[in-house]
Amino acid sequence: LEESRPLRALSIFWETAFGQAYDLLDSADGRNWTTVYSTREGDGAGDRIDFPEGHRARYLRLDLKQRGTAWGYSIWE
Repeated sequence: LEESRPLRALSIFWETAFGQAYDLLDSADGRNWTTVYSTREGDGAGDRIDFPEGHRARYLRLDLKQRGTAWGYSIWE
């Protein structure tokens, strides 16, 4: 993001090659990362991650742990 912004929610819409296990991390400076969401039970449906009120971040990163199919990972939107 261009600057630190308040975040309310993040939606991930996967293609067929989805992440079954992944962590979402955020950072204010791009160096110090905090895990804000973690799942090991992804099923390829759209994921919605809600943040607590007042949550802010500038950078977001997905740490992909395990594929849900034999293919790689692919996010539609």
